[in-house]
Amino acid sequence: MALQTREQRIKRERATPNICTSQALLANGAAFYAIYHGSEGLKKIASEMHSKAKILSVGLESVGHTVVNGTFFDTITVNLKGITPEDYVTCCVEKGINIFVDYSHGTVSISVDEATTEGHVVSLLEAAGLKLPVISVLSKLAEQKRAMPLQMLLKSVFLGHSIFQKYKSESELMRYIHRLHGKDYGLMHGCVPLGSCTVKLNPAAAMLSLSWSEFTNLHPLAPTEQTRGNDALSLDLEQKIRDITALDAVSLQPNSGAPGEYAGLRVVRSYHNSKKESHRNVCLIPESAHGTNFALALLAGTVIVKIKCLADGRIDM
Repeated sequence: MALQTREQRIKRERATPNICTSQALLANGAAFYAIYHGSEGLKKIASEMHSKAKILSVGLESVGHTVVNGTFFDTITVNLKGITPEDYVTCCVEKGINIFVDYSHGTVSISVDEATTEGHVVSLLEAAGLKLPVISVLSKLAEQKRAMPLQMLLKSVFLGHSIFQKYKSESELMRYIHRLHGKDYGLMHGCVPLGSCTVKLNPAAAMLSLSWSEFTNLHPLAPTEQTRGNDALSLDLEQKIRDITALDAVSLQPNSGAPGEYAGLRVVRSYHNSKKESHRNVCLIPESAHGTNFALALLAGTVIVKIKCLADGRIDM
């Protein structure tokens, strides 16, 4: 957020990073996650993830499969024995779990995270041929396995500021966020004049559907047969936009405003180049625009001409 403020609001036409509000929102989400958990909480989460990966590793090896990567944190790659990658994937999908298959090497890769449960681990091991996996026994074996070299372990202090020690309950963190929110200017105070494209254009009613697990829990690499509903929604929206704008084609990527503007400028530049008119490289930008506009125009290789604005905000042409 500091970078976005510096580039968009202060440097403006001298801006270089192409940072927009929706990217800063992701950074804020990560910051509050760190504030809530603190260094000890993050260590605990990381240790649990690593432990699950080691349990999977020793469980798979106990039935003859080979874990290819001896060093790992949360992801293991496995050469299967007695079952094809395709059959293993089918078994896992039936249990509601997706895994990655490298068909060129005939291996499968499995990643765990803080949302991975003991039930997931059991299902993965059962699909691999381990009958009635006993997690407590596998955990003891996993404790004896070193999958992270000692030199890779973090020994320095991190998240040492007092802010990472204060807010350890949902209520405390909610109040802290609300206090920060009260120091800023938002839609509840008035119109947001520039930037903040995400909160400015999305009605509150649309946020409810965005919280549905069918959207939020969809993995970006999920198999196409599991994403047909989302694909249909996207194709329907693309068609509606084509009908409204009379464009030959549209793209719903990228999602963020600033990269979207950059993509649009690159399309314009490519169009002019295709017409042998690469000299048409001037980009007119009003001085009221924020830094993202200037930065992305520079990144797109255009020559920026800043246009003055009148006192009422209109462009002085």
